[in-house]
Amino acid sequence: MRRLLLAAALFAVSVVPALAQNVPTGSYGCWTFTQQRPDIGFSVTGAGAYSDVRGRNGTFSVEGGRIKFSGGALDKQLAVFNGGNPPALSILGPGGKEAAFCQLTR
Repeated sequence: MRRLLLAAALFAVSVVPALAQNVPTGSYGCWTFTQQRPDIGFSVTGAGAYSDVRGRNGTFSVEGGRIKFSGGALDKQLAVFNGGNPPALSILGPGGKEAAFCQLTR
């Protein structure tokens, strides 16, 4: 049992940091309910880097399986990468629930 738990812990540690590198580059459009939110749209410009709609650069990293944005319009926001086709992520509100849905639009 201890080997299984250790293997699971090692798997989780090795997978989570790679998440920031797996968020596809491109422009992401965001929505809350059925309203498009151009003010929080952003572009992933590389592994761990993004720019907001005003062209301000920021970074993002993975902490505990969640994406944490630093700098730019999304500073201090948390998100969860959902994957999918097209790829999407959920920006989380203060209660940890989805506050906005963002999807790769290219």
